[in-house]
Amino acid sequence: MNMHKKVCFEWFNAFQPSVSYKQYALPFEKAGILFNLGAILSEAATKKYRESEYGADKDDLLKNSLLYLQQASGLYQFLSENYLHAPSNDLGQLTVKYLVQLMLAQASEVFALKVISGDLDQSKKSLISKYVKEVGTL
Repeated sequence: MNMHKKVCFEWFNAFQPSVSYKQYALPFEKAGILFNLGAILSEAATKKYRESEYGADKDDLLKNSLLYLQQASGLYQFLSENYLHAPSNDLGQLTVKYLVQLMLAQASEVFALKVISGDLDQSKKSLISKYVKEVGTL
């Protein structure tokens, strides 16, 4: 193998930044990038949600927040299905599957809060109670 073409990728554990892992495999770097992109989308969703509390275009901001959380969930789902041999626990199957569920739960919360904060007639109240009951069973 030609050593001049070998690139070492380093990953710092998301939960223990003092611990790092190094590999020469491109899929290892891809997994790290996708994990970080999911984290960035989650942070952007939080920012959009907070802006919606004060912004004039509340509906658009909430829609963006929901979209970002769904995209983060999709990235973590991709990792859980395609990156099976993680060297660290933060990229491991259990952690990534948990992050999928966490992003979906946050999206559900944003949606519920959006519905609750709107003008409610009797049919919407019924819808909210059914939705919250369903989310509670997840």
